[in-house]
Amino acid sequence: MKLPVGNLGQEPQIDWERQKTAKQYGRLRRLLLALDSIAGAIFILVLLISGASVGLHEVLAKILREQILVVGSFFAVFFLAYSAIRWPLGYFGGYRLARRYGLSTQSTWSWFIDWLKSLGISLVFGLILVEILYQAIHYFPTYWWLVVATIVVLFSVVLANLAPVLLVPLFYRLTPVGDEELSKRIIDLSARAGAKVRGIYRMNLSSKTTAANAALMGLGNTRRVVLGDTLLDNFTTDEIETIYAHELGHHVHADIPLTILTQSITLFTGFYLASITLSATINLFGIVSESDVASLPLLALILGVLGALWMPLTNAFSRWLEHRADVYALALTGKAHAFRNAMVKLCNQNLSELHPSRWVEILLYDHPSVGRRIQLAEEYGARKSYGSQGGSR
Repeated sequence: MKLPVGNLGQEPQIDWERQKTAKQYGRLRRLLLALDSIAGAIFILVLLISGASVGLHEVLAKILREQILVVGSFFAVFFLAYSAIRWPLGYFGGYRLARRYGLSTQSTWSWFIDWLKSLGISLVFGLILVEILYQAIHYFPTYWWLVVATIVVLFSVVLANLAPVLLVPLFYRLTPVGDEELSKRIIDLSARAGAKVRGIYRMNLSSKTTAANAALMGLGNTRRVVLGDTLLDNFTTDEIETIYAHELGHHVHADIPLTILTQSITLFTGFYLASITLSATINLFGIVSESDVASLPLLALILGVLGALWMPLTNAFSRWLEHRADVYALALTGKAHAFRNAMVKLCNQNLSELHPSRWVEILLYDHPSVGRRIQLAEEYGARKSYGSQGGSR
């Protein structure tokens, strides 16, 4: 498939026909996101209002007797049923929609295998966290939210550290980047930013998507630069350098620790509010106590609603971090033109909306819109050019 990103030696421009397609794709994705959330909420409410949640717990308690087995079995049934309800939207609204708009290169079988992998990983991690949750509620009925939030934060840090070496390879193949010039530039930029990386890798994104991406993954000994082959094959060295400099901006500004801190505050606040709401609403559905695993669907619904309410705030914070990293990339490389070209190519290749509706950006975007990022680069380039001209007089 030919991607509308422009030849490597040509000035890329926004593909306005593709922008019309991007707007259609964006509207459909938002509609399907809303349907997915509604379907999940309806499923949980039906479980609670019909008494199915209490009934399932009673059946499992009679058969298994041991609390740890009852909790694990209840979660497995609930999680698998919830996943089955959401599967059609994931398939038709995710995979098939991406195929329709030329963003997915996967076969149906390949997508299904990835879905099963994700399901299995989520099931295992979910089992661990839910067992911890109900043990905490049992032994610390007043402060369980504090215990659980602490463990979730620690769990998240461990996952961030292990993801590049354990999780990512389950879905993508990582191989060392063979481009010596690019590798040297990345190493030099990293040294200037005081960042240590354990390797520069090429990810076979093209096996699943036409979209381009790059990342600085991992923490400490697992930190590595990962560049999608869809990026390496369609972008110039200067453009890739500015994209990587953006990732370095997150390192220099300590955005990972800062994000962990803000997420921790959100988690502690969310679990505290959830504990209060759970206590106030549990009797409405015939659930005996908070330590009864029949309360799990209600807790999931409460946390889902709180997460939706938090999202505009967390996204606003994320957009600020991303904007700051863009500013750093421009200052570090001094290549505003290359940064602007990279954003144009990403817009065309990833089927991104140049200027989404303001409410869409506020509610759903964790990055500034591509239009804002291009404008930032053009303004930076203009100021730099004006400053050079003024200094030469």
